[in-house]
Amino acid sequence: MSIPRVLIVTNCTGEKQFKPENQLTLSDFKESNLLKYRSKELKEFACCAGEMYTGKQHLRLMEGVKLLRKAKVKNSNNSLFTVDVAIISAGYGLIISMICYWICTANFKFYP
Repeated sequence: MSIPRVLIVTNCTGEKQFKPENQLTLSDFKESNLLKYRSKELKEFACCAGEMYTGKQHLRLMEGVKLLRKAKVKNSNNSLFTVDVAIISAGYGLIISMICYWICTANFKFYP
């Protein structure tokens, strides 16, 4: 029997762990070679998506996720379930919280 999973989907926040002056912009995502080059420039700022954001909503969410994972909560069939978090990023799209990536300035406020 497979282990039941809970997927929490949340949004990115404007508050981030790092704020380098040369962070990625939406135009960097339009050309793959440019994105690779710019990502190398920012490698010291790479971290897991779940740790990237520092907004209050995101921090509270991740605290709850950590508590659930630590408690080894069981479902109604008395089976353990896993908790995954996916983040909707304005620059990267849907990213899994454990995936490392680089900071960008993309923000949903700028989309029509």
